[in-house]
Amino acid sequence: MDSSLKIPSDAGGPLYVIGRQHSGNTMLATLLGQHPDVYSFTGEGAFFEHRGSIRKQSDPLPAVVQEVGGGADPSLSVSRRDELLQTLRKKEAPGESVVELYAHGKRLVAQAEGASRWVQKATSYVFYINDILQSLPSSRLIFLLRNPLDLGASLKKRASWSRVLRMAWGWNRGVRLAHRWSHEERVRLVRYEDLVRRPEPLLREVCSFAGLSFDEALLEVPHVNRSETPYNTNSVATGLDDSRVYYYRDVLTPEEEAVVRAWVNPDRLQSAYPDLPAPREHVAARRIGLMIQAMGGLVQTLAADHASTLMQNPGHVLDRVRRRI
Repeated sequence: MDSSLKIPSDAGGPLYVIGRQHSGNTMLATLLGQHPDVYSFTGEGAFFEHRGSIRKQSDPLPAVVQEVGGGADPSLSVSRRDELLQTLRKKEAPGESVVELYAHGKRLVAQAEGASRWVQKATSYVFYINDILQSLPSSRLIFLLRNPLDLGASLKKRASWSRVLRMAWGWNRGVRLAHRWSHEERVRLVRYEDLVRRPEPLLREVCSFAGLSFDEALLEVPHVNRSETPYNTNSVATGLDDSRVYYYRDVLTPEEEAVVRAWVNPDRLQSAYPDLPAPREHVAARRIGLMIQAMGGLVQTLAADHASTLMQNPGHVLDRVRRRI
């Protein structure tokens, strides 16, 4: 077996940002990627979701390379993926696991950019924490927590309010799993609100957790993927600020706020955000109407997201549902 494909347990390992959608994950992954030792994959990672089906393929390498580059939202050009495929094919050894090939591919990409480590944004990986820690013992995972009312505001600004109930359900489940794993030294829970309100001390803590040296230049992160713009990772504006903390009061109506609160676990919300403003008064009839619309949106989004995949790969969809339930 090629020793260059081994994953050293004592080396500075990969970093994963695994908060729920719209929680600032792209921002944090971009920020960490500004460190000279780290290369950032800001496309959505999905390797561990597809690992089971990939390893069943007679030739898994093309699928591994696709996931190395970010899956459906690739960070690598076609030419770089082709080059990586040929490199891994030359080094592939009999019995080599797809995880080892995946990790080696990630390291090759990082090394080509002058970095020794890499960070991957992967919002679904909160459901795969155990798989990652077992497969990549040197990895570190950061769950970026953001209050669900501001997540609802972000959805509304993106014209995606129909997904609000799915967001609330995912927030409940994700936060519960993150707290369950928070005792593990390789998993860290970080509030988005604390990061943007107290950026330097929080970033020092994150760098210490990740085994990285702190540099103030990391704080000058570009304003990426903001809710009022299409997905983007480039911006001339830089820095962290708290303008999006509790901005839901300027974006959501009192009735929309009530819909989010009705679906979010109140104990987890109170525990994570004891300083959250009190609920605003609202018109009950309007809230009920919005709730009915939101439930319809939940059904539509679930069908739209899973129907085609269910036909092509039912095992993958069933595994996703099982892990989330």
